[in-house]
Amino acid sequence: TASHAGRASISQLGKGPQGFSETFYAYLSQSNNNGSAFAGYTGFIQPNAGNAGASAFSNHGPNSRLTEEADAENLKAYLELNRPYDPGLMKAGVPVDAVNTSGSDLDPEISEANARIQAHRVATLRHLSLARVNGLIANNTSGRGLGFSGEPGVNVLELNLALDRLNGGQG
Repeated sequence: TASHAGRASISQLGKGPQGFSETFYAYLSQSNNNGSAFAGYTGFIQPNAGNAGASAFSNHGPNSRLTEEADAENLKAYLELNRPYDPGLMKAGVPVDAVNTSGSDLDPEISEANARIQAHRVATLRHLSLARVNGLIANNTSGRGLGFSGEPGVNVLELNLALDRLNGGQG
């Protein structure tokens, strides 16, 4: 049996910002949606994306034929998914994080360039203006680590939660 303190903490899991149920839903929505949610690293095509139990890296090097084939498939899928909403999108305009997988496939951030491309699709499918979606991207973008390290990143979890709050949970 659970103690009073244990029962009290469990009862708070779904409450407040990023409660357990809200966070769980947002991670699932990254890959299990109709295209109306932002996807993280190749989450739009990988069947186990966002599934912590299925997370793993491929252990293939950057010069591996298997890596090259996977990147080509990912690029093709990304273009097929996003080009109908952004007709000018070309291979050269696709950022690397839209094609490569991360170490675990569970990274919470994508590049601003990746988010801006996906914004066309998300805005259309959610019946929102592109400006509104771009504003949400800006609000959910972090700066460089320590102010100088790495690149700014867009938190996909926070962004999808913000979209769902706008649409009353309807993706």
